[in-house]
Amino acid sequence: ALTLIRERRLLRAALRGDTSPLRGLQALSGPHLTSLLRRLGRDERRPDAAQRLLRSAQANAVEANVIHYNTVLDAYSKASDWATVSKLLCDMAAAKVQKDVISCNAALAACTGDGGWLRAVSLLQAMQEETIRSDTTSYNIAISAFAKSALWSEALGFLHGMSRQRVPYQSDTVNSVMAACNKAGNWPTALALLAELPQWQLQTDIFSFGSAITACAEGGLWELGLDFLDQLTGQSLVPNVIIRNAAITACANAGEWQPALALLNAEGPRDT
Repeated sequence: ALTLIRERRLLRAALRGDTSPLRGLQALSGPHLTSLLRRLGRDERRPDAAQRLLRSAQANAVEANVIHYNTVLDAYSKASDWATVSKLLCDMAAAKVQKDVISCNAALAACTGDGGWLRAVSLLQAMQEETIRSDTTSYNIAISAFAKSALWSEALGFLHGMSRQRVPYQSDTVNSVMAACNKAGNWPTALALLAELPQWQLQTDIFSFGSAITACAEGGLWELGLDFLDQLTGQSLVPNVIIRNAAITACANAGEWQPALALLNAEGPRDT
């Protein structure tokens, strides 16, 4: 069994890049390896050390499984290191370790920056080909990538795809589609989506109201924007600076300076 002292020794060595203490340690159990990898990748934020430990464990005849790979994938995903995530997926295939939806979601989460949505679409297609069922998290990540690139039509298409696949929505899912619509200037669709939330039995949250008020600013619907602001505070939610500014902009764009000035002078807590 791996004693606490030996575990600490392994952690310190891995952080230094020294894997020699692991040599000959075939008795390292699967759960112990998972714990060590998680501590290195998540707690210490050293995915490189976690990857070295995984490779050294394999070299010492410790059988790595999908949980071990997922732990390292998650660490690199949080660092947005797509290149290493992609390499780890190839390593899994070479080691004949079958990836699962958690592996794929970690890879999807690493699809950031320009062109990230293209990688996300490619990964989702690969999941379908490999009969790995996408879940709500998978779609949320992909739709968020569309939102960053203002691809509202693609985001909406994925939302409809979730319905066809009977994958449940979350408020975050719809909020991301609304954000994509706003970025593309398609404020009517953003407002239409907000109206669908009760039908989908989803709660309107601070982000939903924020997107709706932003849409009102784009569409010159100042009265509706103020109504959403009232609904927001009526739900004991506190509007942040971005939401307040969107409501002020909605009034100003319509030439309604009195309510705009009233909002500017309103007292109350303001989150940044």
